[in-house]
Amino acid sequence: MYLFILVIAGCLGVAIGYMIRGKHLSQKISEEIDQKKMEEIARENFNKWIETLKGKDPKKIAKLYHQRKKSFLATFSDSLAIEREAIEEYFLKFCEKNPEGKLVKDYVEVLSSCLILHSGLYDFLVDIDGDGNKDVIEARFTFIWIFENGEWKIIHHHSSEKPKGH
Repeated sequence: MYLFILVIAGCLGVAIGYMIRGKHLSQKISEEIDQKKMEEIARENFNKWIETLKGKDPKKIAKLYHQRKKSFLATFSDSLAIEREAIEEYFLKFCEKNPEGKLVKDYVEVLSSCLILHSGLYDFLVDIDGDGNKDVIEARFTFIWIFENGEWKIIHHHSSEKPKGH
């Protein structure tokens, strides 16, 4: 117990030290993270998601999402998916539309060395009617990626069509 109190006191001392010098602990942490490298990681993760989507295997796509902590608000669904089975079911139906996605514009916010917020715009070519003709769906996205056990996983994904006329 005594050791635990010493560790907590030490952490508080470091945090107070940063604050006295005019820097909050979060500022110090963000200064040490290589922003460019984290942006590259976010885009690599996005490209891996797009490539996995091209494979049309819902189980492989769902494995990109964290096993326990995840939420998914999909473009063509009105429900919140938090179970892997629900994510697989969504992608089973979505892959039938033969989607082809591409990044249009993005923004990366580094939350920590193991947490990235990645948002932006992407376009999907999809066969909505199943007639072989593909329509362009312009959409917005947000991914939150977490690095855990040596892998980047999605803990949150929101995708929605861009409003028309805006």
